[in-house]
Amino acid sequence: ATAASPGSSKSAAPLIAGRISGLLAPSALIQCLNCQHVIKDGVSVACNLREQVDCAAPWRDELIRLDTVQALTMPIKMDGKTVGVFEVFAGSGGLLDKMERVILDEVADDISHALQNIRHEAERERLMQDMKRQLDELLHFQKLTVGRELRMKELAEENAALRDRLAPTQPDETKS
Repeated sequence: ATAASPGSSKSAAPLIAGRISGLLAPSALIQCLNCQHVIKDGVSVACNLREQVDCAAPWRDELIRLDTVQALTMPIKMDGKTVGVFEVFAGSGGLLDKMERVILDEVADDISHALQNIRHEAERERLMQDMKRQLDELLHFQKLTVGRELRMKELAEENAALRDRLAPTQPDETKS
C-alpha cells in the first residue's frame, strides 16, 4: 500500500510510499503509469498486471512473481488535491469485483478524511494556542491599566486630602 504525508498539500507527488517489503521513493511512484494517472486526475485506476506490459513500475515484476494479478490504485486527497495514492493488490484468486472496488474506494476516502482531520486538528490546536497567547497578553495589559487607574484614583484622593490640610481656614463671611 502507498500513502502520502499528511502535511504535504502543496505538492501533487506523494512524499511517503509503502511497499510489501519496505519503503519506495516518491520517484518510484511516478514511474508507474497508474500512479501518474491517479495523481494527475484524482481518480481510481485498476491495472491487470499480467496484461499491461508497458508498466514501468519497479515493483511490477516482484508482484507478478508473488502471483499478483491486479493493482487497484486510488487517490488520497486533501482539500480536493491528490497528495498520494493507496494501492491494493489482488492475488491469484482473481480480479477485484465492482463491490470490492467500491469498498476500497471508500477506504481511500476514509484515509483522505482522516488525514484532513489530522491536519485540521493541528491547525485548530495552533489557532487555540495563538488565541491563548493573545488572551494572556490582553489580561496582562488589563492588569497593568486597571492597576494604573486605581493608583491614579488613590493619588487624586491623597492630593485632595493634602490640599484640604494645607488650605488656610477662612472665616465664614456669612456669619458676621
